Order: sequence, then structure tokens, then C-alpha cells
Amino acid sequence: MADRFLEHYSDELDALRRRAARFADAFPKIAGRLRLAPETSDDPHVERLIQSFAYSTARLRQKLDDGFPDLSEGLLETLYPHFLAPVPAMSVVSFDPALGTEELRCVPRGTQIVSDEIEGDTCRFRTTQEVTLAPVRIDAARLMARPVEAPPCPGQSPLGCLALTLRPTGRARIADLGLGTLRLYLGRAGRQAGALAHLLTQHATGVAVAAHAGDTAARHLPRTAVRPVGFAPEEAVLPAPERSLPGYRLLSEFFALPEKFLFVDIDVAAGGIAPEQTDRMDVYVYLDAAPGDLERRIGPEAFTLGATPVVNLFDTRAEPVILDASRSAWPLLADARRPLTRQVHSVTQVTIANDDGTTDAALPYFSRLADRRAGGMFYQLVRHGADGDDRPGATSVAFVDHRARPVSRTGGTASVEALATNGDLPRALPYGGGQPRLALSTPLDIVASVTALRPVTRPNRPAPEPDLIWKLISHMSLNHLSVDADGAEALRAILRLYDPGDSRETTQMIDAILDVSTAPAVTRIASVMVSGIDVTVTFDPDRIDDGTAHLFGSVLDRFLGSYVTLNTFTRLTLRLKARTDTLARFPARSGAEALI
Repeated sequence: MADRFLEHYSDELDALRRRAARFADAFPKIAGRLRLAPETSDDPHVERLIQSFAYSTARLRQKLDDGFPDLSEGLLETLYPHFLAPVPAMSVVSFDPALGTEELRCVPRGTQIVSDEIEGDTCRFRTTQEVTLAPVRIDAARLMARPVEAPPCPGQSPLGCLALTLRPTGRARIADLGLGTLRLYLGRAGRQAGALAHLLTQHATGVAVAAHAGDTAARHLPRTAVRPVGFAPEEAVLPAPERSLPGYRLLSEFFALPEKFLFVDIDVAAGGIAPEQTDRMDVYVYLDAAPGDLERRIGPEAFTLGATPVVNLFDTRAEPVILDASRSAWPLLADARRPLTRQVHSVTQVTIANDDGTTDAALPYFSRLADRRAGGMFYQLVRHGADGDDRPGATSVAFVDHRARPVSRTGGTASVEALATNGDLPRALPYGGGQPRLALSTPLDIVASVTALRPVTRPNRPAPEPDLIWKLISHMSLNHLSVDADGAEALRAILRLYDPGDSRETTQMIDAILDVSTAPAVTRIASVMVSGIDVTVTFDPDRIDDGTAHLFGSVLDRFLGSYVTLNTFTRLTLRLKARTDTLARFPARSGAEALI
């Protein structure tokens, strides 16, 4: 950015000197009074004026060359507001129940977690899922190929089975706990986590809850008892504006924290356990595929209870903004005492306190109510430091009228409620050996400790201004995926917008998309025939393994489903090059809803 501006400045200065030379030739007397010569001016004050004007016009030229940033930012703010907000640091943590817990207790979504002080501040995270804590542990876990040691499954001959044994950690009887759903985090399976998630979510044919493998009174549940987690709005890690398609949020979350989608829910229907069974409960997940190499690689350590993703976001009231006529935009500081470790992520509410004691609410300029309030005041966020500059005031707020003209006023104070992050501070948190040390900001008697299950991710800032117009075009180009002859390139282009570029693995995932083909399709929903699109994505097996391809495809399934209109659907199939079998086939999907 600095090199380009210097080039503009030099060009403008040269142009002014050439024009000055022509002016001196045409009007020698006036030029003489200004002491203008063809190449320079003898008067230092005139020379400074020329240089100042060259500087101002260079800034204007850069603004124009940046690809119409005001227009592109406005359109992005309206159509894709998530894209301009930074992606905060994330991680996955687990809660250990306190000793003596004898009943199910919930840790609500949004619970605040803090780290030990580091570099003069603490990192603050919030949970993104409701966590049910139960006084049970996974005592044993085993993946089996046929013949399986499990209660007979009526009408099925499974090719594999996952058997989990749960035992109480206290005096409570499992039959009395009322367990309804086990939420398992699979991330501790390491490189096998994706393959394990693929096996459970694509190949589960049913679930049995029993006292032991030979239990003839086992309770059987359908395949829908096993569900992937992380795709519902109430499981979102990032704030999700209503006017933004949920598929874009899922892409942002996947490239920032793929482990977010390594959660699986299993309906255990614990009420089916006989009251006399107090010391254990077995859960069997029947599979229509053999576990292969996973059979000898998966043990109880691969499954974690009481886990949730966390994100470095917290509510704050920004420093008051004193309105005056001296400027059109004001720096927006989350905390003036800690400008580098408390930074504004997004604004949730702006209230103007007038000098006469009244208050007015300022809406985002591109909100749906903007055209109804011709006499109102609106705010726009201006983000700076996209090139990595962490200076204070990296975000500014500008106040405009309904025609986007700056509002000039000499009185009043703006109170701004915002979501804030700790900037790059979470990157300094150590990992391993019991680190980082985390705790609930408000202690709960049911939580004994909080453990980080993976290192904190690197925060990601918005794209530099010159690229915004191209980002906008890339977003809009995928709307024609179904008729585009090169759908793979269109899909790869938009996926790269959400890839921070600092991970070889995510770059390889995108490059692994070899082909995207579409075809019209018809399916029956209830008693009605509905038309839609079959989408087939083919991956390069040399760049991506089966488990990762399925995890990636699960996100693409929801993302593509966001593009369909009412009364139509997409249906995604995943394949690997040079293989005749299908890696995964997802149900027909309309928006966020799977049509079954």
C-alpha cells in the first residue's frame, strides 16, 4: 500500500511540475511573481504548496484506484456483512464436573471463560454450545468389524459397530440420571477424527442402549439418533447477521476452526435402562461399513464429554464518542487503556445522548429501516489496519444522514455497545503441560476445571481495501454455479475468500476440488414432487483423505443449500477421483433444512 501511494505521489508531483512549466511559458509575469521555474520553484513556500497538493491528489487517486471502496464496502455490508468483520481466536475446551455431582447440570451457551493474565491483560472467551455435565465417564470404547459383539439388531446385519461403555463417577445411578443425548467431541482422535466422524454420521444404521452386549432387553433407536453437531444457528461460533446466508458463516468457522464440526450427538434414551443397572450403560452404534484401520486405532481417549468450542468475543461498552464538527469519523476504542488488546469486533447498538437530555438510537446505515427515517442519524463502521497495522483506532465510526452525507453537529455523545476481542493477544497463550490456565469468569459449583483441548487459533483480519470489489464479485459469481461450465473454479474462488492462507492443509483442501457438476433432479417430498439440483463434487485423493473430504463436504452441503430458492433443493454427492464408489451422499436440502 505504501509503495503504491509513493508512486501516485511521484506521478502527481511530476504532473504538477510539467503543468507549472507550461504555465510559466504562457504567463511569464505571473510565474515570475510566484518564482516558478520549469522544474522547481525558488520560493520554498510555493514548493511546499505544490508538494502538499500532490500529496492530497495522490490520496484521492489511491482512493479511486482502490476499486471504489466506499461502494464495495457498502454492498458488502448490505449483502455479506460477516465478511468485513475480523475472525477472532478460537479453541475447544472441556468442563470437568465437580466431585459430588449427582445430577445433570447445564453450562449455558455464552458462558465467559478467562485466562491467566498475560502481557498485562487477560484473554476472554465465551462458549458457543450449551454443555450438559453428567457424573459419568467413558470407561471403554471399541470399534468392531463383523461379527460384532452387540445386542442383535432387528432386521440388520451390520458390518461394523462402535461400542461405548459409560460408568458413573459418583454415587448416582445411571438409570436415574435421565441421560437423553451424549455429545461427543472426536477431536482427540487426531488424524483419525475426520474418518471417525465420517463413519458415525454417514454409515450409522441404528443405536442400541443396553446393560451389556448380551442384553436381550436393549432399546433400539433409528439411524437419526446419530446427528452431526455444529451446523445449527444455536451452535454458531461467530455472530450471524440475519441478512447474511448461514452458509458463509459456516465457511468462516470451518477454515478458522475445523474441529468445531467434530462433534456428534447420540440419542442414548437412558430411560430404557433397567433400574437395577447402576454401574454401567453400553451404547452401540451399528454401521453399514467396516471400520477398517480405525478398528485398532480408536479407544476411549478419542471421545470427550462436556466439550464446546469457544471464541474470543465479549460484550463491552466502547469509549464514549464526543461528537463535534471537526471530523467526519471518530476512532472507536473498546478500552483506551488497552488499545492493542481490546479491539472492537462489531457494534450491537449505538445511542446518541443529546445536550438537552434526550436520546436517539442510531441505526446501521444499511439496515432495513434506513429508508423509513429520512430525518434520522445512521452510523457506518470504517475499518483500518487491514495490512496488519495494530494501531489504536483500528476501527472508526462515522455518522451520516439517510443520503450517506456526513452529519455535522457540535453537541452530543455517542454510547456504543459492541462485541470486542483481545486482538492478537490469544496467540501468546501457551499450550501443553496444563496450559493455558482457564477458569470461568463467574464460578459455577458444578465445574471443577476448564481444559483447552487444542491450541488457540490465529485471528484473521478482513481483506485489504483494494481487493474488496473483487471479493464482492467472487461472492456474486457463485450464484450461477448451476449453469457455469466451470463450477469447480467458481467454487474454489469463493472458498479462497474464507481461507486465511496461513494453513497448508486448508489450501490443499480447496485445491483438492477437481470437478463440480450439476444436473436437474426431481424428488418426492411428502406427496409432492419437487425439482432441484444434484451437485457432485469430485476430490483429488492425493490432496485430501476420506475423512477430511467428508468433513469439508458436510460444510459445502449446507453452504450450497443456502443458495436454493423456496420449493427447490440441492442434493450433494462426494466422490474421489479414480474411485467408483461414493464417498458420501447427503439428503436433499433446502436452505438449512434437510428434506427427508
